[in-house]
Amino acid sequence: MFGIEEKQIILYAPTFRGDFAQAQSIKVQLPFDTVVRAAENRYGKPAVILNRSHYADFNKYDVVNSKVIDVTSYPDMQELLAAADLLITDYSSSIWDYALLARPCILYVPDLDEYIGERGTYTSIETWPGIIAENEKELELKIGNISDDEMKEKAAEHFAIFGTYETGNACRMLAQKIREVTG
Repeated sequence: MFGIEEKQIILYAPTFRGDFAQAQSIKVQLPFDTVVRAAENRYGKPAVILNRSHYADFNKYDVVNSKVIDVTSYPDMQELLAAADLLITDYSSSIWDYALLARPCILYVPDLDEYIGERGTYTSIETWPGIIAENEKELELKIGNISDDEMKEKAAEHFAIFGTYETGNACRMLAQKIREVTG
């Protein structure tokens, strides 16, 4: 996909702001250079960021970096999540789908207090299956020290709190059910 098979793939997928009648710009933009540098240092291979804005967000963000690919118009978010080695988001529901992979996820939320005050969240962000970074320095440190085991634990804790029906056997169970129904 996109000729980036040998690179560390970072998906940046911030949440939609505003309403569908009028999208609002995200006040905080991901520090792309910092993220790429930290990921390359951590993983020892080139990194690329797939920048995925919400499909209803008509704002254009200033992305001036050859290691950033705008995938906003790519039709399938699930494929982007599956391809990503690391997800960086803020308050996006994409974290719930990505958690099933138990891969590293960072919640870059420098506007946390403002966002909680204006919109709030349904559950405490501390229970989400991601590691919180509230500023650029924290983001850099979290990328440099992220642990696959820690992410697996965070995902397991999240699913224990909120429950999940995922067992890793969905396709097999579905095929069995189809065979039962169709004989």
